Amino acid sequence: MPSPSPPQLDGEALSVVQADRAGNVSAPVGLLAPDTTAPDAPTATISGDGSIATGTGAPGATVSVTNAAGIVIGTAIVAEDRSYTAALSPAQANGERLGVTQADAAGNVSVSTGVTAPDITAPAAPVAMLDASGSVVMGTGEPGATLTVRDAFGTPLGTAIVTAQGDYSVTLATPQIDRQTLSVSQADAAGNPSPATTLTAADLTAPAAPLATVAPDGLTLTGTGEAGATVTVRDPLGRVVGQAVVQGDGTYTVPLDPAQTNGEVLGVDQRDVAGNGSPIVTAIAPDLVADTTPDAPSAAVDPDGAAVAGTANASAAIIVYDAVGTIIGTGVAGPDGSYRVALVPARIDGETVRVTQTDADGDVSPPATAVAPDLTAPAVPTATLDVTGSVITGTGEPGATITIRAADTTSLGTAIVGANGAYAVTLTPAQTDGQTLAATQADAAGNVSTPIVLVAPDYTAPPARRHDRTGRQHGDGDRRAGCDRDDPSRCRHPGHRAGGRGWQLHRAAEPCAGQW
Repeated sequence: MPSPSPPQLDGEALSVVQADRAGNVSAPVGLLAPDTTAPDAPTATISGDGSIATGTGAPGATVSVTNAAGIVIGTAIVAEDRSYTAALSPAQANGERLGVTQADAAGNVSVSTGVTAPDITAPAAPVAMLDASGSVVMGTGEPGATLTVRDAFGTPLGTAIVTAQGDYSVTLATPQIDRQTLSVSQADAAGNPSPATTLTAADLTAPAAPLATVAPDGLTLTGTGEAGATVTVRDPLGRVVGQAVVQGDGTYTVPLDPAQTNGEVLGVDQRDVAGNGSPIVTAIAPDLVADTTPDAPSAAVDPDGAAVAGTANASAAIIVYDAVGTIIGTGVAGPDGSYRVALVPARIDGETVRVTQTDADGDVSPPATAVAPDLTAPAVPTATLDVTGSVITGTGEPGATITIRAADTTSLGTAIVGANGAYAVTLTPAQTDGQTLAATQADAAGNVSTPIVLVAPDYTAPPARRHDRTGRQHGDGDRRAGCDRDDPSRCRHPGHRAGGRGWQLHRAAEPCAGQW
């Protein structure tokens, strides 16, 4: 049987005749060739609203549109003019990747044409929280979106790109610590903005010092302050002698118990409803007592914190108090006026110590104030590394300096612990390769805490693995790793014994380059 040349595989119409030896030709017989040839890939375009796919194909072919999961979301028959229109259900309007094929009447399917749907869909509002220091906004969003934090006036305070894992952190240009309202939104790669997530900053701002005056009879103290704040009055030894809440009009009256009538210097402060304390202001009580008050003695705490010493009137009784007016030691000045009172336990953490002297008539001096040495390291801070590897937040000793160091002791960032004990450190660079980090805090005296150790997330792909002809290089890792000379199909790396070679062996995915 003769074979057609070239082969006919696309449904071609053929005719067959036969001729005898005399050259007589029969009438033709018609037949069709089989159709096993797939049509060309169709052209495809998605409409601006994502509801239809249009393009060109082979007349009579069936066009199918599939989503990334391979599910058919639209079909159409190609018209005689080679055009088609396929309605998509559901509409594709979020940058989806689609595939478009056509199948002819014989069921042959073309190669797929890839096409991207328009992105006109706004992302959801991001998840957002403000850290306790008011310095960092962190949360989750749409990978690749641009996250923006704005103040109540719409002014941007910081931006970040959401990571491939869907996380972000934004270090604010100005910490938000006074109940400010913030909005957090994200815009995808097509520029579609999300609804905003609203945050309210914590109140970490201390009120101003109150105004304070002691009444002429020493029974009350009055003044002005922040509405709702609590005013506290302390005597010269630090003991609380009265409290009151500031009224809505900003005024307050504090009853004093006991009455302050001997010219005492009182300390007055206010603490707002969020717990922020103001600076201390002094108020002087009237002097209504007919006595001769001795002067305050001199006082200094020994360098080791074990005693307080100074000079007073000869034979005066010495009383030592802590910062809140509790007696912690007593003594008597010598004939030359010198005294030394042991402190048990020793004061070695910057404590305030107050000392008074009492003369033979029982008259008590104002206190002298001395500060103990600070030889005590602060406690280990708390520390948490956010999932982006770019910010560490935690708590420490107010006023201490937090330092984050890499394994080689390089500093990656520092911060001062706020009055509320919170801090945030932005790392430079971000740590995303499983690095080991250490966080310490140092107080004002330079005492450094024990470190807390953190491990960074690992989002970094390992380097490509290489095999050279010498068997001395395996990827970008250990220089001793490579292909086993006795069997080039086996890779090896040090660390475990195998076959007496001191190597861990495994089969290479492909032969080592250059081996023979």
